[in-house]
Amino acid sequence: MLNSKLLKKFHPLDTYGDTLRVSRILSQFTFAIFIGQVIGILAALSNHDVTFALIIILGIPVTIFTFMLVRREKFELAVVFLSLFMFSILTVVATLSLGIHNISNLGFPALLIVASMVTRKRTMIFLTLYAVACAAWLCFGELAGAFTPQVLVRSVPGDFVSTAMLIILTAFMSRFLSENLFQNNFQLRQELVERQRAEEALRASEQQFKTLVENTPDIIARFDRDLRHVFINQAYESMVHGSAEALLGKSHREIGTMAAEQLEFSERIVRGVFETRQPVEFETSMPAPSGTVYLNSRGVPEFDEQGQVRSALFIHRDITERKHMEEQLRARLEEREALLREVHHRVKNNLQAIIALIKMQSDTVGDAITRQFLMDLEGRARTMSLVYEQLYQSENLSRVNMQPYLQLLTSSVLDAFGRGGIQIKLDAPIFLDVTHATPCGLIVNELFTNILKHAFPPGYPGAPTVTITMRLEGDACHLTVSDNGMGLPPEPKRDAGKSLGLRLVRLWATHQLGGTIRTNSDAGTMVIIVFDVKG
Repeated sequence: MLNSKLLKKFHPLDTYGDTLRVSRILSQFTFAIFIGQVIGILAALSNHDVTFALIIILGIPVTIFTFMLVRREKFELAVVFLSLFMFSILTVVATLSLGIHNISNLGFPALLIVASMVTRKRTMIFLTLYAVACAAWLCFGELAGAFTPQVLVRSVPGDFVSTAMLIILTAFMSRFLSENLFQNNFQLRQELVERQRAEEALRASEQQFKTLVENTPDIIARFDRDLRHVFINQAYESMVHGSAEALLGKSHREIGTMAAEQLEFSERIVRGVFETRQPVEFETSMPAPSGTVYLNSRGVPEFDEQGQVRSALFIHRDITERKHMEEQLRARLEEREALLREVHHRVKNNLQAIIALIKMQSDTVGDAITRQFLMDLEGRARTMSLVYEQLYQSENLSRVNMQPYLQLLTSSVLDAFGRGGIQIKLDAPIFLDVTHATPCGLIVNELFTNILKHAFPPGYPGAPTVTITMRLEGDACHLTVSDNGMGLPPEPKRDAGKSLGLRLVRLWATHQLGGTIRTNSDAGTMVIIVFDVKG
């Protein structure tokens, strides 16, 4: 049975399959009936049977109307109209001369086969019942004496039963076959529509792909297993100044425009895609009429239905301009690095000159307090000088490696004080920029100097130890300087005797670094400074 939901999605004519062929068959069938009617009229008139001739003449308009329905592809209505008309004509003819036997054995089953072309089940049932009614009229009408056909064999009551069974069986079988035919036609039509849509979508996709490929600035080429070009786009032709006719079907070796080393590299890459079945990406260069062209290339395998690599597609992007820009930027960067390194070197030299002047001045000063002040000032200048010395010697001109910097700083302070026997534990595996490294160095210098002055007086019983650590926790840097010495004096006495160095430490920690400072003197002295390295 036909699916009514599916039928709603398609035109009713789709169930007939090839409507042109069906129209031709029904037109020929209708035309044959018309010719038969003309012959029947001529035969009736030659036998002077005017009544039979009139009956046939009345059927000619019906035949013409049916032909018009067929031409307009109203197949369902044409079949119903023609079947009812033929059933009626055969019944009238049988009433006059042929009786039920010839009509029921030949005419009605043949008409039911034609009537099975209707797509609606109710219509077929109606036509079958109409044929059974016509058979009942012929059989029982003759038995009742309503008419007497000119036949040798008269009807009996059993003739209706056999005729009705023959009609119903013919209707059932022809309907079963036609429904299968309709279903197949409908499915074929459905598949045809889907295929047409798929072909249209494929053509549209191919057109879009062609437009994209031919208008992209990227160079696209496809190679077969013999390393021959099977497809190239216009960008490829423009780059090599060659036509598709001259390049397609040829390998790079046959074209002969590549150097031997470049040719070997290209063939190895293409073969690798076929052998490994994996994409590959690389940068290369190739000669062109305009000069050397640098390419960023990607090759991908293309598989057939059996999963074998049938071709290798390569897409090359011209990065020549980018390469030239990178070279220019690299040259400028090297120039600026050299200039910055020279700046760091000159700042260091200037600080060294200031240190030398301070040292010379301190040698001429007799006052001990002034000499100590100049020595502290010399230490601070040396601390800043060490930062620029580290930058000058470092590969990274913007960040200071704090571990070697603090190592050199503490060693320099120890040498200046001439102190020995003090163990220094240093752990600062971080990098800081100049704006943070310089204040940190000054803070460590002041705190370490203060420790050497006050934490370990003569006769200190323990093992003098100074611990300096720096660590990062997210964006926060923790700087800790501690010792196991005598500790800080009580708070009132500490405030009363607060030195310039400690005031500078607090200033650098809070204002320059924007951090916090806290102290702890439970066991020796510990100073903890926390600041944001992103600030």
